Amino acid sequence: MAKPRKLKPEDQKSEPSSAILRHQKLCLYIDFDSRRIFGFTELEIAVPDTGIVALHASNLAIERVTVDGEPVEFDHFSHFPEVESEKRWSSIDNVSSAADAASATYVSALERESNPNLIIKCEKSLKLVNEQAEKPNSENGGIHYDLEFTVADNLVAVSTGSLLHQILSNDDPPRKTYVYRIKVPVSARWISLVVAPFEILPDQHSGVISHMCLPGYMQKLLNTVNFFHSAFSHYEVYLSASFPFESYKQVFIPPEMAVTSLSSGASISIFGSQILFDERIIDQVC
Repeated sequence: MAKPRKLKPEDQKSEPSSAILRHQKLCLYIDFDSRRIFGFTELEIAVPDTGIVALHASNLAIERVTVDGEPVEFDHFSHFPEVESEKRWSSIDNVSSAADAASATYVSALERESNPNLIIKCEKSLKLVNEQAEKPNSENGGIHYDLEFTVADNLVAVSTGSLLHQILSNDDPPRKTYVYRIKVPVSARWISLVVAPFEILPDQHSGVISHMCLPGYMQKLLNTVNFFHSAFSHYEVYLSASFPFESYKQVFIPPEMAVTSLSSGASISIFGSQILFDERIIDQVC
């Protein structure tokens, strides 16, 4: 496979500028009964001269797109067509050809995923935002996020960032909205969300740390995280640096609910509850 050609500095300057995301607000309603997620997002974007904004939007059903409150044209297509070509698989008659077909399918899927699949045609009304494109958003070029998650009132939505407040609606049955803000610029792939009827254990030694588990695991959680503040503060001293976020959440969920045994995000870690232990554990004493 040929290696991609590295662009020279003069070539990079001649290419048209791409869209720059400045800020994003995400509002979601998680409906467990229908197993669906509804919501919308607001993006502050520096639009390139072409007026075309290309974004990644997989596994979504998009009803409409507006720019400055006005509906605009957009194209949205799936990275994975429902009907896969059968020609690639019809010729498989041995292990070698099966491996070749699987490899080709995998490479093709990666190539499709790397391409944006939401194309938005913006109007000239975005000139003001476009003129601000040269202004840096932050020192490291990251993005700030505002997140709002609405769930049933008996559930807790735990996410990346600082919890600003909770809003209880007057609906019947009532719903609760958790409002988070990520003040430290991060990439979108480090944003995590867990929703369940969690019990919350604030750390007794640090106001920054919170531990969460499902009902029935609290006693094991108490024993497991009793020492955690010591390890947390030890690494802050060892690295001569404070934790970069205003809060840190540790969430423990049953293994059958977890995609992996450990999932790390910005200011949040999600573990399988099999690592929790009770007071009968034997610790080595030096």
